[in-house]
Amino acid sequence: MQTNLPNYADLFGSIDFKEGDAARSVYSPAAYLSDLLQMLDDEFDPNSIDLDTRRGDIKSIELDAENTNTLIPYLDIVNEVLEGRVSATQEETYAALEKAAYPFNMPFSLDNEKLKNHLHHLGIKAHELRRLFATTTDYSTVAREYLGLSAAEVTALLETDTVTEASVQQAYGYTGSDFMGD
Repeated sequence: MQTNLPNYADLFGSIDFKEGDAARSVYSPAAYLSDLLQMLDDEFDPNSIDLDTRRGDIKSIELDAENTNTLIPYLDIVNEVLEGRVSATQEETYAALEKAAYPFNMPFSLDNEKLKNHLHHLGIKAHELRRLFATTTDYSTVAREYLGLSAAEVTALLETDTVTEASVQQAYGYTGSDFMGD
């Protein structure tokens, strides 16, 4: 008796389903993010989790295949969030870093770092490039580039001002009464 019953294929024909875009699936990372954001809105007090302050960009991320499958280093995300917290514009942030005296790896020049990274990827050393193509050789600039220092770093190292209590406080990140038990 059971042999006469039709199966699913006999009743409905071929079971040939189309493959959908994996990025548009309800199981995709984009759908998971969307569900998490919806759960935050539905289940948690908006004052207890201030997602807009912590990651203001997350609600405006386009949930397409490219953004779903593109790997972004965590450090890049952290840097973007920190840049947004420090200043409204990146130019102000990097200008402040270029003038900073504390900590000891300051001042920081973004332009100099970008140049060093590009030249490193090309396998070229900055001092050799300057020595080959400069119309007049400025040995102090060649030496600076050989050492990998920016102009701001050289200025900070070679300042001829006398060392004062205020300059030592600034170099170590202290202010006023914090310094030496005042």
